[in-house]
Amino acid sequence: MTSYYTTSAFFHPTDGSYFTRTAGGRVFMERLHKDGIFVDPPLTEWTWDRSGPAPDWPATTVRLFSVRMADIVQAHLGELDAVQWIPAVVTSTDGHRGDYRIAHFTERPDVLDPDASTFGPNGQPIRWVLSARKITGRHFFPSHDYGRNVIISATLRTALLDAKLTGLDIDPVRLVS
Repeated sequence: MTSYYTTSAFFHPTDGSYFTRTAGGRVFMERLHKDGIFVDPPLTEWTWDRSGPAPDWPATTVRLFSVRMADIVQAHLGELDAVQWIPAVVTSTDGHRGDYRIAHFTERPDVLDPDASTFGPNGQPIRWVLSARKITGRHFFPSHDYGRNVIISATLRTALLDAKLTGLDIDPVRLVS
């Protein structure tokens, strides 16, 4: 059985660095957590309170990737992966301006194993387990919730690690066949 991993932006509260969104409306940001394709999305911008280039995956409220990271992900997408790349910009305190992409999932596949997962009274998974049958053919897809995490295949994990990208936190997921 192929391994899968959950990955997210590494955020360490004692680090002291923060990203602040400076452009891109609230309604647009809320829609990023819903299915569908954007037509003419606004350019969103963030400022980073440090100098120099920001990490490849900055800790923001969305899945914001450097163009380099987005290109690696795009090259490894599976036939069932549904993602739209939306342009964004991150500017640091010294004026360094980097092009980024927001990974917007146009659909949220049902990937959980209902028998192995534990659900709370509101129907939300408390302890979630992926179904190997449901994720076959996928390499990059959203976690069960509307958070920032994504699930990646072992192949994509290797490509991201080989590229020595910054800002990623990668952990194995629970998976049943």
